[in-house]
Amino acid sequence: MNRRVVGILLILLVIVAAILIGAFFFLGDGNNPFAPAPEPTATSLPTVAPVIGEPTEVPVVTVAPDETVELINVVVSNNTIPRGFQLTAAELEIEERLSDQVSPNMIREEQLESIVGKFTRKGIFQGETLTVEALVDDLKSVGQNDFGPSSLIPSGFVAMSVPYDRAHGVGGGIEAGDSVDILISFLLSPVDEDFQTKLHNNAILYVNEEIESTDEEGNVTVTSVRVPFLIEPQGRYEELPTGDLANIAPSENTARGQHVAFVIQNARVIEVGQWIPPIPPLLPTPTFTPEEEEQLAETGQAPQDSEVTLSDLANDVNERISDLKNPLEADSILIALPPQQQVFLKYAVETNSAIDFALRGAGDGQLYAIDNVNLDYVLERFNIEIPPNFTFVVDTDENTFRPIGETADEPATEGEGAATDGE
Repeated sequence: MNRRVVGILLILLVIVAAILIGAFFFLGDGNNPFAPAPEPTATSLPTVAPVIGEPTEVPVVTVAPDETVELINVVVSNNTIPRGFQLTAAELEIEERLSDQVSPNMIREEQLESIVGKFTRKGIFQGETLTVEALVDDLKSVGQNDFGPSSLIPSGFVAMSVPYDRAHGVGGGIEAGDSVDILISFLLSPVDEDFQTKLHNNAILYVNEEIESTDEEGNVTVTSVRVPFLIEPQGRYEELPTGDLANIAPSENTARGQHVAFVIQNARVIEVGQWIPPIPPLLPTPTFTPEEEEQLAETGQAPQDSEVTLSDLANDVNERISDLKNPLEADSILIALPPQQQVFLKYAVETNSAIDFALRGAGDGQLYAIDNVNLDYVLERFNIEIPPNFTFVVDTDENTFRPIGETADEPATEGEGAATDGE
């Protein structure tokens, strides 16, 4: 290596050293690893709260000693809260925030007691500051009025409308937001495997009948005719004690089926009856004449208009809509269930199964082990023995013990009635 190369390397080292020294002076002592660490002061405040269970470096805000920092206590969630959850004090805690980081819609410490018992309109994450629009007093009414029935459907559920009346719907006592059990009963009927029609089948028998006819010349002609005989419903053929063959027909045209009942548990009621969106009050923009503007400038009050405003009309329409939502007159109900149970409920509706609703208590989401019920279950569960066939029965005829020749329905003659009156 010659002297020229060595000189170039030395020049490059000097340039790099100069750049490093300039960078240290430009950035200041805060980024200088050789500078002493500053003493912590009371004006150094955390701006981000650490998440529980995760080590997080808290950034520090340093202010001048003569500046005052205003802190505001706000309400935050200490856990992840789902939508539609009713808040208690256990899910809430207080944290400090810089005043410039607190917006007017954030809930402060003095409002903590007023939000206990309210419902969350949306899902809230752990550590999130609660806001006014995130909480509602009545999730049902807000969902209906502001967002429609879809906002009330729980995650993972879908809703469908099914027929509803008071006789099968707890006397009309079901409202939106309730939880119900759906009782479904259907009838299994036997069918013909080939025809896929309900038993019993009908039978048509053809009998050959000979008919004699005589022409004008006196010739006799015998004609064989097949005459159909309808047996409805078809029974079975048995030989009578006389040796004759008879068709023993059933007493009913259709075979009796097997009733089966089961339950779909914990369904959410989204809407009862037809959903009609409310009409928001409409406030027209006021217009004033020059005289009215002068009166407004002098007294500070606008002249009262005696005419009906659009807001009054909207309120009147909303009152009529609330009357239309009377659950006692509803003919349908919107039910939220998991998708697979919705398909089963649709099958029950399309097969004209009997559907009843049982109202659950508020907050009762427990699922129970329930057996399907049929006749075999009833006989076994309640230990019912099938009675045998008797050769005698107790006669309940009211004329059994009356004297011979006297009946209860026999009217008295006029002579007998006159004699009785005379006595």
